[in-house]
Amino acid sequence: MIALLIVISVVFVGSLIFNYKQKRAALRPIKVPVENKK
Repeated sequence: MIALLIVISVVFVGSLIFNYKQKRAALRPIKVPVENKK
């Protein structure tokens, strides 16, 4: 049960961070980060 809560919280925080980065990229288009070259 605790593991399930941890997974849900990690996915929730991950989606929040992803949405935040998407909004920043939409508001301020900049050079493609080097991180995408994996």
